[in-house]
Amino acid sequence: MHEVQNQVTFLGNLERPLIKTYISNADVNLVPLGGHALIEAGLCKKPVVAFNWEWHTEVITHMESSILVDYPSAPKFEEAILYLIENPEESNKMGIKLFNRVVSLFDKDLISKRERDIFQEFFEKIEGKSL
Repeated sequence: MHEVQNQVTFLGNLERPLIKTYISNADVNLVPLGGHALIEAGLCKKPVVAFNWEWHTEVITHMESSILVDYPSAPKFEEAILYLIENPEESNKMGIKLFNRVVSLFDKDLISKRERDIFQEFFEKIEGKSL
């Protein structure tokens, strides 16, 4: 990444109020093994480079709403970062598509229903009745 080393900043652990500011001003967000960082980048309409790992594939459609890279390929991760930096128009489109996906998947009513359904399923198995 020598050719872009002056454009890359690793922020480490930040207080939540600063996170949105940094994400909003970034061209690309790196979320190799992320959790909330993936959702936060999506809410800020920013594209992500993430490993094709666990639930990332439920949120990201490769080359549509961000870029998924086979774990643990550092060269492919670098290639994906450079692609987004060198293609800002495509990068912006991916960020908007990620936003739409995150808003759809993490709708509070939908999340509440899914959680209630899961709890209900366990309760029925244990108690044999509805909550």
